[in-house]
Amino acid sequence: MVKAFSPLSYLKIKHSEKNVYDIYAPICASLVLTILLFCLPVSVQIFGSSGIVSRLLNLIAILSGFYIAALAAVATFDRPSMDEVMPGPPLNLERKKGKNIRKEPLTRRRFLSIMFGYLSMLSISIYLIGVLSLTFAENIKLITYNIDSSETLTKVVAYIFILLFSFLVCQLVSITSLGIYYLSDRIHREDPKKVNTK
Repeated sequence: MVKAFSPLSYLKIKHSEKNVYDIYAPICASLVLTILLFCLPVSVQIFGSSGIVSRLLNLIAILSGFYIAALAAVATFDRPSMDEVMPGPPLNLERKKGKNIRKEPLTRRRFLSIMFGYLSMLSISIYLIGVLSLTFAENIKLITYNIDSSETLTKVVAYIFILLFSFLVCQLVSITSLGIYYLSDRIHREDPKKVNTK
């Protein structure tokens, strides 16, 4: 069972800039989106066949296949530099063994494999959460309305869901942009140290 969650090891990777893509950018984007939806003069449909969640699920379904294909491509990409430790600021995978923390320097291939493995798992999770929310939205609305007929509780629950769901989607987009940058540009560059020694 533990092996099923191995893609989550991406969250254990430490780097000076990684939190920007994993946490800060997604939090800021999801907060802006939630506040925007709350302040709009005309309410936007969140659930239902033409709601935001339903439309996002169409995109997520496509992205899931892209991530799995990218993972396969990275694993089989025939380039010697893919198996070299990444240059620049340290990019380490932290593993705990008892009270000790061991840091493993990551190669380009290992880092990208872990990243796209995490994105694959995240996209599938978002899709399942979205499907469940669409399935049970009316029931949850009815339950919250029975507790509070003013619909205040219904709105609070809805916006909490929007904030959490949009955070996951924004994190997916943020890390995807990082992955595309590495695939399209970074892995094709020479190590600066090697260039200087030529």
